[in-house]
Amino acid sequence: MGLLDQMEQNFREKLNSLLAYFSRQSHMKLLTLGYLMVAVIFGLDYATGVELTFSIFYLIPIFFVAWFVGKAAGAVISLMSAAAWLLADVLASPSHLHPIFSTWNTLGIFGFFLLFTFLLAGLQEAVQREKRMARKIQLGLLPRQVPQIPGYEIATAWQPADTVAGDYFDVLPLNEHALGLCIADVSGHGLPAALLMSNLQAAVKLLAAHNTDPAALCKKLNRLVCGNVADGNFITFFYALLDTESRSLVYVNAGHNQPILLHRDGTWTRLDLGGIPLGLEANRQYQTGEIRLAAGDRLVLFTDGLIECTSFKEQAFGEQRLLHLLREHRQLDAAGLKERVIRAAAEFCQSRYSDDLTLVVLAVV
Repeated sequence: MGLLDQMEQNFREKLNSLLAYFSRQSHMKLLTLGYLMVAVIFGLDYATGVELTFSIFYLIPIFFVAWFVGKAAGAVISLMSAAAWLLADVLASPSHLHPIFSTWNTLGIFGFFLLFTFLLAGLQEAVQREKRMARKIQLGLLPRQVPQIPGYEIATAWQPADTVAGDYFDVLPLNEHALGLCIADVSGHGLPAALLMSNLQAAVKLLAAHNTDPAALCKKLNRLVCGNVADGNFITFFYALLDTESRSLVYVNAGHNQPILLHRDGTWTRLDLGGIPLGLEANRQYQTGEIRLAAGDRLVLFTDGLIECTSFKEQAFGEQRLLHLLREHRQLDAAGLKERVIRAAAEFCQSRYSDDLTLVVLAVV
């Protein structure tokens, strides 16, 4: 990737993060910020006199409010901006024009602001409609009902930071004694990440089988991703093949957050064997790991949206907090443990998720 491409990608990521941040704020806070923008532009417009107009800059708070709050609020800001422009013009040169000309100019600029607001609000509604459709399609690709098998409990949670997500999980019943568990996180956010996630999901369903070695599966997926992903993008991926009779779990971890296997006595094991994320090097080999499960074990798969969610003090939830929480509530069943973790994360970040969050809990009865 060239320097300019890297700079463009960094700019897009920061812009998307900024837009996502404003989308999570309350309408009152956004309106207040819009009013402050109008006040600042009015001050500059008045200070520079009639020789230099700042009227075009009123489009900034109008865009901001119309996009993040809505059409009605955008119309109010348009009216305030037109009034502020008139007031600055009158105060700068009280005898400059006859009142009828000032009124006419104000009505003209208000009409322009209002047209801009309605066009922008229409675009925003179209974007949101497309996102809702994409979310509906994406939800249809995720498991509608998580398979439950004797001797095990499985609970899942999927919380996108935006309308669509780059996180993926699946629970694949391969035969009556084999179950596939996978979780993945696509770099980036929004529609591009969601599309790549959908491609990965289709490939996993096509390639996974009860006798497919997880390392071989990961190698094939990596080649497919390398051939279809843009430079600089990648996917962290974890796949495990569970033999429900022998309670053996063969897995491969391709650069994903290391799942936690919590034992009944409170000790834990991290599932770290595998290799680099998918999409970075086409010919990479992957290593499998194998563990044995026992009654009372809890296997927890998660994406970094969980441990990286932040409080108002900009503190991350973190893996140590997660480990402490899991140890404290390890006696809960899969559904109870999943709910306890999700509730703790939501309380910690006040439900202001900056990244997609996915959680899969497997409990051995």
